[in-house]
Amino acid sequence: MTVFNKTSPLLDVISLKVKDSEKSLQFYCDYLGLDMIIEENNIAYLGSKATGRPMVALYEYPEGIESLPEQNVLARFAISVPTNKWFTDIKERLLKADYEFSAFKSESNHDVIRVLDPENHTLDLLNMNTVNPYLEAQAKKHEGIIKPTFFLRGPAKTHEELEIHAVRLAVADIVESHKFYTEILGFTEKLDEKGLKLEVNPEEEDYLRLATSSEKIATDDNFLGLDYLAFRLPDKEELEKYVAFLKDKGQDVYYNKRQGLLQIDDPDGNHLWFYR
Repeated sequence: MTVFNKTSPLLDVISLKVKDSEKSLQFYCDYLGLDMIIEENNIAYLGSKATGRPMVALYEYPEGIESLPEQNVLARFAISVPTNKWFTDIKERLLKADYEFSAFKSESNHDVIRVLDPENHTLDLLNMNTVNPYLEAQAKKHEGIIKPTFFLRGPAKTHEELEIHAVRLAVADIVESHKFYTEILGFTEKLDEKGLKLEVNPEEEDYLRLATSSEKIATDDNFLGLDYLAFRLPDKEELEKYVAFLKDKGQDVYYNKRQGLLQIDDPDGNHLWFYR
């Protein structure tokens, strides 16, 4: 079965449903160091003022879970931290605020802070400057023979801002969801020490993981879940190719040509946005 294999999209924005935006703003801005880009229609867009691009959106539902038409479960997501100082500053701010978190080394020897945000979303913060010296040496030794991956060397490019790195979705039917993301959206499957992951953009090391139904986290009034995931394509031409490709697959999509925005839902009702 053919897949869309032109220009890979970039995992760009994660939008979270929250009951109390003020607490979440304190966490993401004061502790993590994100900037407020714009706030409108009960949605706060956070990211970098230097680039003007949002990375996290907070969609406020003050009435809680009763006001939601659906609850989409986000099992976990990860943000890459570009410098040692930024990573250390985050840790110090969390300690000063007496905010609970755990710190550990990942399988690839990256320093990780795992923390629950005020709305109980599990977040991993990865220090992209800590790597396994042996694996890095091996990657350099075999350069040109073995293509280095995130688990060997970290990002291929130098990043200067916080960026969404990975998202883990809890799904009802992992086979159906896997088929959708690989055969319909064209994401590439790859096996690593944690199991199967779906590469959104191999060059940037963005990826998704799908958790089985048995891994779904407990839901309650304090967890409203995922609003949408947004992916960015480089230009209008690539976006329109993607729209045509999905329509040829018989997919029900919404495309606003003027705004350059494509919307499609995955089998679990997670809203996926693609734009230029």
